[in-house]
Amino acid sequence: MVVGVVAPQVETALNSAEDTAWEVLYSGAESLDVSVRLLSAHELVRYRPEPSGGEYTQRFLLDPSPYVKRAALNALIERFETGEDPAALALLLESLHQEDIDPYTWGHLAHSLIGLVDEGDTNLIGGKWESESAPYRVLPLAMVAAETGNTLAQTALEAAISAADIPLELTFFDDCGESGLAISSTLMASYEMFEEVLHIPALVCALELGDESAESVLSAMIRSVSSPERALEVLDFVIEADTSAADGAAYRLLSQARESENQVVAAYGRGALLSFGEGEPEVVIEMLGSPDREIRVVALTTLSMWWDRLGHTSSRRQRVDFHDSMLALLSDPNIVVVLSAVDAIGHFAFPEDEAVLSGLLQDDDSMVRVRAASSLLRLRRRAISWEE
Repeated sequence: MVVGVVAPQVETALNSAEDTAWEVLYSGAESLDVSVRLLSAHELVRYRPEPSGGEYTQRFLLDPSPYVKRAALNALIERFETGEDPAALALLLESLHQEDIDPYTWGHLAHSLIGLVDEGDTNLIGGKWESESAPYRVLPLAMVAAETGNTLAQTALEAAISAADIPLELTFFDDCGESGLAISSTLMASYEMFEEVLHIPALVCALELGDESAESVLSAMIRSVSSPERALEVLDFVIEADTSAADGAAYRLLSQARESENQVVAAYGRGALLSFGEGEPEVVIEMLGSPDREIRVVALTTLSMWWDRLGHTSSRRQRVDFHDSMLALLSDPNIVVVLSAVDAIGHFAFPEDEAVLSGLLQDDDSMVRVRAASSLLRLRRRAISWEE
């Protein structure tokens, strides 16, 4: 197929498959499974052509799960920030004034809106923390207030961190790492008192804020031969770190992982370093054929996250090899591998992908269906961009 041209029969098939994909997502919006509902929420609110995502947006914004609500808000934020849907701001501001919104969802929303709101809403963001007393509720509200320059809020934020009463809210650490606030020393002094599952997110947050001692602790975790699972968890968070302060540290930590004695950790490092321009695409092909499930997942994650780079630096033969290996992994006995393959296929543009993904829209597993719908719609957006 020539880039920029879509044959009529292919166009008709794509349109039919697209309709089915939307139907799968509408069905997913009704699911009792929060994971299915969450992905459906993001895709419907983010990509439906109707203003602000259409009729389902309000339903998602009132969803009993804060994670589904957050997915819808994130989709609205993306619509607004890309300039596609200026009217989305009105819904975001309306949510900012909801009385029953949980503090972590509200804090994430307020963090995203700083600089976009008027003086009245800036004052709301700067003062909402004062109505709370429990440290775990003060935490996200004081953080966004501190971002507005409220020094009393920053003091309250550091006190809340030191109290170590922090729920499993990873979004808070993401937002905190982007905030640029001078709180990394408080995080480093307190993180070991947090629940263990929060140690790495807190350390990566401090890393994003420029704390060099955080890199040392994370480095030790990667070197630990006795706990490769811990090292892999570190890498999961490090590859998501996206502040300028964290770039150099992320590169050093991934380079260290590449030399690990553990083959899975080493594979993760090799695959991830491709995003820094290091290594050859062949390494991903080898990883896709690995007998180790975790290495196969790492390879698929690499393809999903950095396909743009791999597409430009790999040969046609290599791209075909990537694609053939991914198709084979759709029959993998492990569901995590299958879901990762479904996601990755949406980043390619091979003619047979539409038929492959269309078939998966009828799968018995609801998450496979929703992931396939998301992936197929991504493929369709690529086709439209070529037409333009």
